[in-house]
Amino acid sequence: MRLVNLKGKSVVTRSATGLPFTINIRVVDRSLCISGNSSCASNLERVAPQYRRQGGIFIPDDGERPMHPVPDEISGTWINNMVNFHKHPRLLAPWRCHDVRPHGVVLLVESPHRDEFDEETREARGPLCQKQTRRNLHCHLSRLISDATVSIPQNADVVIANPVQFQASLVDFMVERSMGKARRLRDDVWKAFFAHEVIRTDFARRMRNYRPALVIIAPSYRLQEPVADGVRALSLESSCLVKTIHPSWWHRRAPAVRKPSPLSPPGRRRAPD
Repeated sequence: MRLVNLKGKSVVTRSATGLPFTINIRVVDRSLCISGNSSCASNLERVAPQYRRQGGIFIPDDGERPMHPVPDEISGTWINNMVNFHKHPRLLAPWRCHDVRPHGVVLLVESPHRDEFDEETREARGPLCQKQTRRNLHCHLSRLISDATVSIPQNADVVIANPVQFQASLVDFMVERSMGKARRLRDDVWKAFFAHEVIRTDFARRMRNYRPALVIIAPSYRLQEPVADGVRALSLESSCLVKTIHPSWWHRRAPAVRKPSPLSPPGRRRAPD
């Protein structure tokens, strides 16, 4: 899937402040076009003037910003009650999602960081590939899965995935690179992406192919409920959901999980094969 597949569609959602707003994401002449009503105009006005035209914000596909997705990744295998991390994690092309061994773990974050693309080639490197975040995963993920008290079969796969596989952050295009303002705009753009039918259909296809026993919701704070609601809407059989903080913070604060909640309706859950 590429951004060119996103046709214009207005999406009504809620901003980080809780106010409703309308935002439109579409591709025009190989540029990502983002527009919205007055409720989100103040955020969009923080984007540099050269990217603002009548009709919205236009981010060109000029090589500076990759317009392709970062695929999900098989990061390791669950063996003897711990994650055996692969030395060379495997990126999952869209047509290979069914290769994932079922009843494992899916760690969901949000959307790609700019470091998830190679600085020179701009090719996708994989989700959560920053060195400190990888160290955090190696140090804490096994315990986090064990604390969830969900039965994971031997040799099941551990997958890291972004519900939205395209970059939602516009920080590189803003006049004032305030991280607080950039995050609020990122959250608004992310919610519009995730509400788009093409994105939601792709997310549902991936999750149903993975058939996880455990889904770990770990995006940034303001996006935790939208991601969790998107997973719950799928009614995945034999799956449980837990929430925790984003993995980039795990070295500052040890992650913890709440009691798992089942994702499938009563009477539909079954034991792993």
